[in-house]
Amino acid sequence: MRGGTADAPGFRHDVHMERDPSLIGRDGELAVVVEAIRADRPIAVIGEAGIGKTALVRAAVSATGRSIREGGGFATLSWLPYLALRRAVGLADTGDPARVAALVERAVGPDVLFVDDLQWTDDETRQVVSLLIGRIALVVAIRDGDEQTPAALEPLLTQGVAIVRLDGLAEDAAIALASRLRPDVPPVRLARVVTLAGGNPLLIEELTVHGQSSTSLERAIVGQLATLTPGDRGALELVALAGRPLAAAALGPAAERLVALGLLRASRDTVEIRHSLIAEAIVDQLDTATRLALHARLGAAVDEPAERARHLLAAGRRAEALEVARTALQSATDPRTRAMLLMIAAETSEIATEASQFRLDASILFGSMGQTEQGLALLDAPIGEDDDTKALRAAARAGPLNNEGRYDEAWAVIEAARGLRPAPGSLGLIELTVTEASLLVNRGRLADAIKLVEEVQARGGPGANGYRIAAHLAAMRLYAGQVDQLGALESAIADAFNAGDLAAAAGRAMDHYSMTLLLRGGAAAVTLALDWADRLAAQGYHTRAAELRAEACQATIWAGEITTALVRIDSMLEEPLGLQSRNRLAYHRGLALALLGHIDEAERTFAEVEPHSSDYFDSRGSALWCWAEACLWAGQPERAFEMASRSLTFTAFTDSEFILPALARAWAEVELGREPTPTPIAASFRFLDGAAPEFRGLQALARAEHDAAIAAFDEAAALWAGFHVPRELICRWAAGDAAQRSGRMEEAAARLRKVEAAAGAIGFEPLVARVRRSLRLAGERPATTASARRTDGLLTGREREILGLVERGLTNAEIARRMALGRPTVARILSNAMVKLGAESRAQAVVLASELA
Repeated sequence: MRGGTADAPGFRHDVHMERDPSLIGRDGELAVVVEAIRADRPIAVIGEAGIGKTALVRAAVSATGRSIREGGGFATLSWLPYLALRRAVGLADTGDPARVAALVERAVGPDVLFVDDLQWTDDETRQVVSLLIGRIALVVAIRDGDEQTPAALEPLLTQGVAIVRLDGLAEDAAIALASRLRPDVPPVRLARVVTLAGGNPLLIEELTVHGQSSTSLERAIVGQLATLTPGDRGALELVALAGRPLAAAALGPAAERLVALGLLRASRDTVEIRHSLIAEAIVDQLDTATRLALHARLGAAVDEPAERARHLLAAGRRAEALEVARTALQSATDPRTRAMLLMIAAETSEIATEASQFRLDASILFGSMGQTEQGLALLDAPIGEDDDTKALRAAARAGPLNNEGRYDEAWAVIEAARGLRPAPGSLGLIELTVTEASLLVNRGRLADAIKLVEEVQARGGPGANGYRIAAHLAAMRLYAGQVDQLGALESAIADAFNAGDLAAAAGRAMDHYSMTLLLRGGAAAVTLALDWADRLAAQGYHTRAAELRAEACQATIWAGEITTALVRIDSMLEEPLGLQSRNRLAYHRGLALALLGHIDEAERTFAEVEPHSSDYFDSRGSALWCWAEACLWAGQPERAFEMASRSLTFTAFTDSEFILPALARAWAEVELGREPTPTPIAASFRFLDGAAPEFRGLQALARAEHDAAIAAFDEAAALWAGFHVPRELICRWAAGDAAQRSGRMEEAAARLRKVEAAAGAIGFEPLVARVRRSLRLAGERPATTASARRTDGLLTGREREILGLVERGLTNAEIARRMALGRPTVARILSNAMVKLGAESRAQAVVLASELA
């Protein structure tokens, strides 16, 4: 391992290491973390409480000479969104994880982000951490053995984050640490301490310095408490029970004295216990009366409403806790904060129906955040309700199970709700019906789902929430091929917006885009998707907005604006994105690159994205189909046939999704001299009307029936026009090539020259090359014998900006500081620009870019 020891070349001992005795015996682990930080590789340090994770990370960052942005989670505040990131970078503005990740990256830039106690952070913070992997220098610390440790660790392992596991110190290092702390203590006594501590540096320190004859940390802490005045002891216990920093002013003069004694650690205007393990030991020895009194003090001392209500509830002051929760719910917008307030309100309300509604609302919020188990647990309490609320409860249980693919469990909930009779038009009936319909669709029973919703809608009338069921019904009818339902879907979405139900409107946005693409074409779909994305982003739905912008990139390709699509894709990939959006953009990018003639880069893109895709057509299946298209243009029909065939084995929402990959397979078969396999039978959409005649053209071509091929390809080209420009041009070329094969050279040349101009205008370079080959076979001499590789217009604004800073002599670190980006992000954007330009060095990239300016 390069740099595997503290004395390896390039590694320097930091004075902090000499100052902090807990780093004795950690040379190897320290070197590994230092090397990772210097290389901007993400790394996680894992170990039991008190093992020295935080000290190790701080020393490693210091050894690199870089600045640290540090924040950590707290066990008592694990529900509070982005707390660790707020502490690390002073985050004020928030949003969904994609937006927060972008804000954090700009705040951290080329510095190092350290998230301590990741196991105690909220789900949103963990999502941000996942989004930042590979974009900034990132270090996290995770306590081993906590119940939340697996949930915090699994996403890091999935993304290949390096792991450093801290075990207890070896005996010689442990004795050296104890001797450094108390050189006056006899070796025999130190050896006993080391044995009791099990190699844990914090226990060694506490037992050596403070424990005297104690045999555990708890006893050592109790011994220290006994030496304090009642006021100072109460202040220390208050901070310990809070489980997070408190304002020093809230403790009065005791804060300064406790800091001087080394029991508290000061940071700006707050103080906290210097280690959570010590806080746990203090809390464990509190009696009931003291706990109640301390919780009451905390209820008056803290500002955050949900935290205040939690302490008031723990103090037994239920009515005050309920009032705080109710008041805060009137203005709270963050879903996690609302869920916590609703849980407190449910626990403190004396009215059974009200408590049940609070619990149900909290469950729905947890389900919307993907916390299925926590949401389901809230619905277990057997409280009497009317059938409307019971139906809503059943939908709240079945919906998240359905979304997680736990169809049998979800269906069992629906079956158990069969005897309910919610009122026609009630929200409970609507949500239960929509949930059951979704389950039927997932079981391949689209027609049954439509019938169910139609019957319920007919019985209930419009109702106050009628737009919800109307939107769902219109979407299902559209996917079933009832193309006249697009207006109904648009009307229902408008009703949702007018009612202020943004969640319902956002839930149908992708259906609206998909159907606009299928019925009105690529250009209309692009306009709609970008408009939707702007509207949703303005309301805080940044992740959904990114998904729509990713789809707009694909529609931009279909509209024939391939270069524009690639620039949009690369611009989006320069920002933190969720895995689903990033993967979709990646295979759209590979397809755009292939159509532009950048075959090698397209191959690299597909090879990177395919292993990280899921086993559905919308993910891995689509990536393989786009890869098959690239293989066709690379002159590799065997690989194209293999890729396209594999793509058709995945589960798709409707068979319509199989049409384009089936065409790619058919083209590969014809190029291999085989009869093409028929395309699947699917619902008819205007977008796909060109597929059937194109396939007939391929059949005729395989049989050398050239006149029939010309007629079929002409028909297909006319139908693809305005909906799928690349396919239109492919069919126009195929018709011209068929004319050449039939000996109609003059007609062939006239056709092919038009296609050459049109394909060249949109940068469809591989097709231009095939058209020129056909022209030569028709006896024509093309204007040029080879097509120049297009690079003009392919650079994003940020790529050009970074190249400009390179030209001025700035290093990547200096550019990262200037642009408020992570160093890995700058390196990736610069590398991408160099690949597009065909440059082998930074200097050459600057020269080539200036030639295109």
